[in-house]
Amino acid sequence: MTEKTPFSGRLRQGSPEGPRLSRFALLLVASLLLALVAVVTGARASGVDQRIIGGEPVASGNGPWMAALTDRQGSIFCGAALIHPSWLLTAAHCVLEDNGNKTPLSSMRVVLGRLLLNGSGGETRDVAETIAHSAYNSITSDNDIALVRLTTPSSQPAIELTTATLENLLATAGTSATAMGWGRTNATEAISTSNALLEVSLPIVTWSTCNNAVGGITDNMICAGYTSGGHDTCSGDSGGPLVVPDGSGGWRLAGIVSWGIGCARAGTYGVYTRVSRFLDWILQYGPALVLDTQAPTVTSVSPTASANGISTTPTLSVLFNEAMMASTINSDSITLRSGATLIGGAVTYDSATRSARFKPTTPLPRGTLHTARLAPSLRDVWGNPLAEFSWSFTTELLTPASTLDIDGDGDGDAVDGILIQRRLTGASTLVTGLTLPTSIGGAGAAGSRDNDEIVSRITAAGTGFDVDGDGDTDANDGLMIRNRLSGLSEITTGVRLPTGVNGSGPGGARTNEEIRNRIDTLDPG
Repeated sequence: MTEKTPFSGRLRQGSPEGPRLSRFALLLVASLLLALVAVVTGARASGVDQRIIGGEPVASGNGPWMAALTDRQGSIFCGAALIHPSWLLTAAHCVLEDNGNKTPLSSMRVVLGRLLLNGSGGETRDVAETIAHSAYNSITSDNDIALVRLTTPSSQPAIELTTATLENLLATAGTSATAMGWGRTNATEAISTSNALLEVSLPIVTWSTCNNAVGGITDNMICAGYTSGGHDTCSGDSGGPLVVPDGSGGWRLAGIVSWGIGCARAGTYGVYTRVSRFLDWILQYGPALVLDTQAPTVTSVSPTASANGISTTPTLSVLFNEAMMASTINSDSITLRSGATLIGGAVTYDSATRSARFKPTTPLPRGTLHTARLAPSLRDVWGNPLAEFSWSFTTELLTPASTLDIDGDGDGDAVDGILIQRRLTGASTLVTGLTLPTSIGGAGAAGSRDNDEIVSRITAAGTGFDVDGDGDTDANDGLMIRNRLSGLSEITTGVRLPTGVNGSGPGGARTNEEIRNRIDTLDPG
């Protein structure tokens, strides 16, 4: 007969004995049938240390939220996960007796922060209250979930729960989940002891695959395991956590060890209570957890939107209003385009500052409008998507230095370069933020040049730059700058270039692009 096995107590389907054999029956089986393949429970088995099958010892510092439910003698009968300093989440069949009554609180104890169950350190707590789901069905194992309240809060870190949104991101079929426990390590031995907390990696499987294999899978269940078997949770692991990576280096609680057909059998899978289906129930009866369902927002960006004169080697930064899922921040979710051209770059995320950065791999084109885009694939740590967000900025066309005396103060310096730059990038007020000498004698405030005067000087025919590359600076060079500034599509229109320029245009002349580049970089000669 096929066994349906709540992992804290093995039973045959329809057995009147309930989810766990009595302590007396277990000890009788243990003493008389050690050499036989037996159906044995992990419930309150004094001296029986039951373990994960096919797992490895948990490394120090991992799984700090893992808890053991033991009897007063220290024998484990179930696992649990700390979800709040005062609350554990476990399986309903871990806190109920065979007759459906609650297990007496005085017979239970909780051990936290200890990898070696019989070791020292960690914390031991008494149980103040247990709350099994009222709709728990011991025959179908549906709604197999319970809360355990501690008499004294734990100082161990709690694990966050998986919402439905997060489950769709983090616990899809094929995702490698991790189960932990002190349960059995051998499916064919009645008693196989271990003192170390073990973990096993198990891929999530689809609902249909699991239901076809074991049957009786409800929407409140999630399955994990290998078709080939060999790795699984087993008796004694009940109530323990099935966790998935949260995309930011941590873990989320996706399932609670519930039942299975035997342990680690080929063609079957372990069945876990689906945590995301019970969030409302947990909030109703248990701790006031914070479950974020709000979409994240952008607090600020750099360069700022519509900024002009931005360096061609910028680092774009985005500050979010909350912690983001690091795995969603990449070159697909943060992009930069120059016109229609996608710009390559390195994307990083700093969880401490909640900021993402994009560093272009090559200098950006000068004097060009660039658009940065944040895609909805960006998610916060609760899986909520960011609304699509974009902003634009324009790179500098000229370097801030110039030998052209634009402001009329008798020299060519950075102020002149900035004025040219602002003119080329379309700034509405060229002199904003610039302190100009009053001796200039212009028509502007305090005698400074006004915008019209500055534009006139920039577009004058004379220039000190050899734009066309013929070895001198003359009217032709000025015309090229003037045409460039006045927005003519053909910069060289009306200008005769010497054939000795050695550009790539007709007769060796500079092409529009070559001239544009020379103007944009203010290369004198």
